[in-house]
Amino acid sequence: MKKDSRYQKTETAILTTLAKILEENPRLISLNPSDLARQANISLSTFYRHYDTIEEMLIVYESRLALKFESSLHFRRVKTLKNSMQFTLVFIIKYNKFFKIAFRRGDQNLLRRIFEILKPKIIASCHWTKNQDQLFDICFYELYGLLEDWVEGAFKEKDIASIANNIIYLLKSAPARLKGVIWHS
Repeated sequence: MKKDSRYQKTETAILTTLAKILEENPRLISLNPSDLARQANISLSTFYRHYDTIEEMLIVYESRLALKFESSLHFRRVKTLKNSMQFTLVFIIKYNKFFKIAFRRGDQNLLRRIFEILKPKIIASCHWTKNQDQLFDICFYELYGLLEDWVEGAFKEKDIASIANNIIYLLKSAPARLKGVIWHS
């Protein structure tokens, strides 16, 4: 059934409507299935054939964005850590409405998935030989904190190089800054 072209067309209409709603109302925190179905020109029962909840729909949208990020990153053959961070920030700005909603909901899943995609490049570029997972988690939360501030203040594209440098500093200096931390395996 999910491979049916009509199903796919409706799926696209639902996710396109979600993107449109996010574009028109970036402060949106909650969304009603009835409103979304009405704006997508589908019945509420059709919405429920695709998703049980708005939350489930947002998870599908997150998955699609993560796949889009990964394929774009590989397609562009981004090689350096700095270019990877800049590319990541440009991607976040491009899809800022959804990222802002995710942050306001306290949802770290999409950013975590994107950061996991970057993990091999981060570990190799930062020359982390010990405690990679712990360092990675700590740096993820530092990045998350930076982006939480962005949600309220919104950095602009002109700030990307500076922010990327800050993130790289956090990543590369993590072992030295955390030397006194006792690691549990």
